[in-house]
Amino acid sequence: MKIKIEDWLNGSKNAQSSYAYWNDISIEKGKIFNYIEQLETDKHLNDIYSQIIEIETKHSIDIKNKKILSLGCGTCWFEARWLRDKHPQKLTAVDFSKHRVHDLAIETLKYFKVNYNVNLVRGDVTDIKIKNEKFDLILMINSFHNISEPVKLIEEIRRLSNYNTRIIIIGEPYHSSLEYLIRYTKFCIKWLINYKHFRSDNTFPPVHKNLFKKNTTIGDTHYNKKEYNN
Repeated sequence: MKIKIEDWLNGSKNAQSSYAYWNDISIEKGKIFNYIEQLETDKHLNDIYSQIIEIETKHSIDIKNKKILSLGCGTCWFEARWLRDKHPQKLTAVDFSKHRVHDLAIETLKYFKVNYNVNLVRGDVTDIKIKNEKFDLILMINSFHNISEPVKLIEEIRRLSNYNTRIIIIGEPYHSSLEYLIRYTKFCIKWLINYKHFRSDNTFPPVHKNLFKKNTTIGDTHYNKKEYNN
């Protein structure tokens, strides 16, 4: 395995407000991704991994000798676990968190004993510094909702795709009908009693973004199905 390290941000702090959160080592060290052995017992992560395998089987996705791009890769846990015996040509993995992609990703790749070339990049996935390369498979696992400019991201994905490229976007937040009903009810109560001048910042009836507001600290945006389809 040959690992190449790149930093497209060159140490600069991107204007995104979530920069500080994702690059705060004190916060990162308290998360489960620092403990590789425990990850395979995490139900949420294993549910996503099972879906990846299901998609691979259902759509006959061939990995061998393919060039793979993973955007918002984090520590590369999904990628390293999935690709370890599939012999891709190369994995290019991009993430905003330097600690995750330059430190934890290396540990994760070694843990799974990967045997292919890897390029680990800290960078902005809406501004990919790759000019003359196309990828056979492009992944976004548990990360699309962290992107503040989804249309710009899709344009980048299209630019890096060839005619036969497979694109997998998976692991997006799911809100059940019960959760939606609970949030809707709470919204209505706050509106009726004008809790802490609630009406001044909210319209009625509420739309999806009123019920599932963006978390600017970590950069989470909760899109509804219509928005995803668009």
